[in-house]
Amino acid sequence: MTTTVPSGRIASYTSKDPNDDLLVVAKDETKEVLIFKVAVALGFDAPRAFTLVSLRGARDTDFGIQVVGRILRVHHRLQAKVLNKTLPEVLRYGYVFLADAENQTGLTSAGDKINSIQTELSKVSPYTMIVSVAGRNEVQVTQNGQSALLSLPYTPPMWGETGTAGTNTSHTPPSLQLSPSGILTNLILNPPPAPQGQANGIAGKSPLLLPGNKSFPIREGVTRIHKTERSPLATGDLLKCIQRTIVIDDQVINAGRRKSIKITKTTVDIFDSEKGKELEKIQARLSNLEIARRAQGVLFDAKILHVQELHQTLIERLRREYDERGFDDSDEEIEAALNLILATFPSLVRKAARQCAANYKEVLDTFALPNAVEYPHGARKSTLNIYGVIPQDLNEHERKFAELLDADNSGTVEYWFRNEPRKPWSIGIVMPNGDRYFPDFGIKVKDRTKGDGVVLVEIKGNHILNSDNALDKVVAEHKTYGVPVMLVREDNGRFMIVRYNEKTDKNELHQIFRVENLG
Repeated sequence: MTTTVPSGRIASYTSKDPNDDLLVVAKDETKEVLIFKVAVALGFDAPRAFTLVSLRGARDTDFGIQVVGRILRVHHRLQAKVLNKTLPEVLRYGYVFLADAENQTGLTSAGDKINSIQTELSKVSPYTMIVSVAGRNEVQVTQNGQSALLSLPYTPPMWGETGTAGTNTSHTPPSLQLSPSGILTNLILNPPPAPQGQANGIAGKSPLLLPGNKSFPIREGVTRIHKTERSPLATGDLLKCIQRTIVIDDQVINAGRRKSIKITKTTVDIFDSEKGKELEKIQARLSNLEIARRAQGVLFDAKILHVQELHQTLIERLRREYDERGFDDSDEEIEAALNLILATFPSLVRKAARQCAANYKEVLDTFALPNAVEYPHGARKSTLNIYGVIPQDLNEHERKFAELLDADNSGTVEYWFRNEPRKPWSIGIVMPNGDRYFPDFGIKVKDRTKGDGVVLVEIKGNHILNSDNALDKVVAEHKTYGVPVMLVREDNGRFMIVRYNEKTDKNELHQIFRVENLG
């Protein structure tokens, strides 16, 4: 059976022809199909997607995981059914159709890798559950998700044995109860005794290691607490700043008052070289519906701001500009003009938000870096990493950069660390849309005075160098550590520094990166 999808339900997005409405597509439930190449494969949430059709080859496993990840997200409407285990069978799976299975090792191996993570972790990662045995509740450590059939009674140590003040010497365990917050109160009061030679986490010592793993302690002299940024909890001042800062000059005003656009039609006869080109000037009316859709996408990009509040703020600013010029347009005409301005200059709001976010974002201390990390015994060693190992979550370009740092013999690099995303100890930078991003590396540079000597470095793929996300990242500035260094690794292995060209609104390769110039 063949099903035809109406053209109005199909959207497309490529790096050469971006339509600036990806966020709108993700939220617009009238869209059923999204056609893309690479630009959407990385960093795009599509929780409504259940089916992936791949017409191109994909041999890189990490890239395959990113692509498959588009259809593994759970839509918020389905999350309750997932938790209640009432989700229909057909919605429990994502479906991938391959045009050339032999050339899709990246996608097929991605599935194998995801499955191995799930199955292997279930063997080595213990977790607990409350089990009722013969009418009595008890806590059991499960194996492969299975509880034990026989009762495993737990007798807590006496208060004196745990070092807690008190004289309770009863050996009868109290009944296990869940507090209103879901915490096992009995286990907090009476932690189980640690195995011989091990300590539970309360004593501040290392926890049990997974089989085959080794603990790598942090080196001495490393600064463990850094500075991270977050968006302000209240956005009123930020909106006022955007209203004052956004550039609405005569060029912008004139663009908003256009009713049509001049198009040049060129006709060439490719079979008759003697015929010249026929040129025709056409006045084409602008589509209000399409303009409104593009303007909505610009407003949705500012995630930290309420769309309606941002819209009203911009309307008020545009109204003032019209009043100063003596224009007597109606509210509907001003709204239509704002849509046309946002569609014509989609970066206006982003540039204003970028400047204002730098003024109003908050800086606070991170949690301390962990005392140690856990890796397999065969983990690759590092001379300058704070734990003495190469982190295993690095992609190829990041790993090559880590090797470049380790090879520094100039004394420029004192140590480096992987700045993991969204961890309590991570260094985050607030971007214009309110999202935070976490540069890949933190490097302690000798004799650098700014930011306690720490330089942040972000490694970018050349194929996404000019995505909206990358354009924001290259100019984002941390209040403590300054603007991170953005690098791209070329095919010959050389790292190039990326700079933002304000005239073209594009990122460009600027110069060769050298470790000794980090300071």
